[in-house]
Amino acid sequence: MKRLVKRLALLLYCVLMYYVIFGMLVFAVHQPMPSDLDYDTNRMRTTDDEATWAYLVESRTHAFDVRLALIESATERIDMTTYLIRTDHSRNILFGALLEAADRGVEVRLVIDGAGMLGLYGQNRAYRDALAAHPNITLALFEPITPFPPYALQNMLHDKLWVIDERYGMVGGRNVGDRYYLESMPAEASTHDRDVLVYGDETIDAVADMIAYIDELFAYEHTELLNASESHDTASLQTMMKDAHDDYVDERGLDATLIMASIHADAIAINRATFLRSPLERMHKSPVIVRTLVELAEHYDDIFVQTPFFVLDRALLEELDSLQGKTITMLTNSPAGNPNYPALSGYMLVRERFAAQGTVYEYQGSESLHAKTVMMGNDITIIGSLNIDPRSAFLSTESVIVIYSESFNAHIHEVIAQEYLAQSLQVDATGDYLDGPIEPLEMSDFRRITLRVLSVFARLFSYML
Repeated sequence: MKRLVKRLALLLYCVLMYYVIFGMLVFAVHQPMPSDLDYDTNRMRTTDDEATWAYLVESRTHAFDVRLALIESATERIDMTTYLIRTDHSRNILFGALLEAADRGVEVRLVIDGAGMLGLYGQNRAYRDALAAHPNITLALFEPITPFPPYALQNMLHDKLWVIDERYGMVGGRNVGDRYYLESMPAEASTHDRDVLVYGDETIDAVADMIAYIDELFAYEHTELLNASESHDTASLQTMMKDAHDDYVDERGLDATLIMASIHADAIAINRATFLRSPLERMHKSPVIVRTLVELAEHYDDIFVQTPFFVLDRALLEELDSLQGKTITMLTNSPAGNPNYPALSGYMLVRERFAAQGTVYEYQGSESLHAKTVMMGNDITIIGSLNIDPRSAFLSTESVIVIYSESFNAHIHEVIAQEYLAQSLQVDATGDYLDGPIEPLEMSDFRRITLRVLSVFARLFSYML
């Protein structure tokens, strides 16, 4: 018996070391893969011949209502990508809306990250089967979870894209879950997020590029099409989710026609929208989006960044080196309110240093920030899924929309100032807060101890955060 226990312990140790070496340590030495993706930053700052509009989607419930209205208004095709689907009420409502669209003959395509789809495994597999069983719905899994090769677990699909009828394209930071869409969640479990919807009279270039990227995701060699299991009663589950959608629409008194009319009335005419995305590669990717934004920043002296997570490693610092000397202002989560402990531990390593070089504001609200936005000067706004950290720069797939427009830039500046900076405090070079009109969040002893432990991990594996 002792011999068996020793052998099992040795086997477990070997498996653990295999995953540590080839799932984590390998990224410390692997260099980014070259990419053919290239974007013209000069063209991003020119006026498009196509009439283009952008519509800011800010609050949780409005973000959900807009999505449901877009789905209901669809007549031909819905394309969607997401990193995470949670096992809660908004999933049922959204799936019900997609099923009803498919019943009308709309072609629906949905690709989900392998790790982010954990909420649709096990007993929740029936929910994905209910979608996959519909003849007008194509469901795919990006990098399904597998023990071989372990490094593939790090290359996540982090995009959150919506394309409706090849006309409307939406990019942002929202996954699928109550914390992103509903007001019923406790404040500490909810997030503030942001999307932007762009469209034209016809299919604008940015939306066409989004469609081409989603096509590439479905054709990618490590994307797996999912079929429904015949062991589940999909018909009854489909009915339940469609009822959940109908009940929500009735309770909210939603009218898709009125919502779409409001979007068209309030959207801002912009000069140009440009879609940027990461290359599809395993291991380290070429940081195409980061390099493009750094090149774009050469034209500007003032840069504003809103990011929920801020982590720097040596490779990312090298990419950002040319930004030295520019006036950079950053808004991020308070250490007392950031829900992502690994990323927070990495932020704490650079917090005081960055506060000494730039201007750092930390949000003190009870809900955390999850929106990702960069503004350059008074006419460039970038919204998407990209965090300012090595994981977004080199490992995950990411996508953003670059909007060239003074009026849209002014609009989002006003929103951020009123909704977020008014509830934030500036950090000084010592890590303390400057005096402000609000009280800082209190950090719990548990959080403080946890960060101290994780700081060891953060120093060793910052390239993974």
